[in-house]
Amino acid sequence: MARLLVAAESCWYDELSLIASYYESEFEKTLRQHVNNVFPDYLTISYKIPVTARQRESRKPDLAMIRRNYNDWWLVEVELSDHPLQHVIEQVEVFTQGDFNSFTTAKYIIKQNKLENNDELDFDKVRELIKSQQPKVLVIVDEPRPEWDEELKKLNAKLCVFQVFKNTTGHEAYRLDGQYPEVVQAESHCSYPKSPPNMLEILNPKILEINENEEMDINYNGRISKWKRIDDRGSIYLKAIGKVNPVPANKTYVLFKDTQGRFVLKLN
Repeated sequence: MARLLVAAESCWYDELSLIASYYESEFEKTLRQHVNNVFPDYLTISYKIPVTARQRESRKPDLAMIRRNYNDWWLVEVELSDHPLQHVIEQVEVFTQGDFNSFTTAKYIIKQNKLENNDELDFDKVRELIKSQQPKVLVIVDEPRPEWDEELKKLNAKLCVFQVFKNTTGHEAYRLDGQYPEVVQAESHCSYPKSPPNMLEILNPKILEINENEEMDINYNGRISKWKRIDDRGSIYLKAIGKVNPVPANKTYVLFKDTQGRFVLKLN
């Protein structure tokens, strides 16, 4: 059983799924209340019209997300972890292979966005996006389900965990994990050279927001670690702070900076 300790409150938060029962609609409502913080680069709307795909029964997703610069769009399926995996797969198969009428779909999205977000979208840009791209598909679940992840990867869909915690006074906290839309602001290839040892060389140091000997946080495989910048003979390196380096050597990586200023390291 996972618990969260919020030090500023000296208070423990427990997994909501273990201390109370709730419906999928309630989970979706909670997610909607915080979705602008979770996915700040997207406009999120309810999407309740059926999606059709050849030789498959039509299915309804729960949400749609339109990137604010019209570069991509997503269909979102919100699920509770006790639902059968086959049900999730059947939904995702339709969404990834769906047939979308660009005119009616754009019209629906713009109407819903105006109604729910009180925000205007450009019809021509939304329609062109739908004509030129199939939606990416995101499944959001309330608890970790590693076995879902492997199956959804086969369908080119992503699995995101949005886990709700609650304390004894009724306040909630949230945990985000897994894969989800990320908007990259800058990136750099990086790797471990033979010398100096145990230091990650950053090939595009402009991405960094720290000076020599200053520290920064980097997310790797869902875990945050601290790194110090070291300048040496014209090259820029990062060195992990601590006894154990969380990032394996003998591999190449890409360091990403998102629009919120967070840094994420991924295998190249």
